[in-house]
Amino acid sequence: MRSTLLLALTASLLFAQGDGGRFSGTVTDGTGAVVPGAIIRILNEKTGATREVRTGDQGNFVATNLAAATYSVSGSATGMATSEYKNIPLAVGQERNLTI
Repeated sequence: MRSTLLLALTASLLFAQGDGGRFSGTVTDGTGAVVPGAIIRILNEKTGATREVRTGDQGNFVATNLAAATYSVSGSATGMATSEYKNIPLAVGQERNLTI
């Protein structure tokens, strides 16, 4: 049976100075277990620029210093269906916390 990655999205505003936004979060499977080594792909929908990060041992990831833009964020792992968010606006100094 093929598991799927779960999606949830919350946003918070950071009050620290900086020129970019940030995506962070955790990847879990259908049972709620964390998924280490998952690939998170962050695509700037306007420019096509991408950044990839991997989750650590606890299924966590972080991508910092992202330009203010609209993004698609996907998560994939071996044996699991890819999950994707589209049209996520990110402002300067903003953090989007994702559970994928």
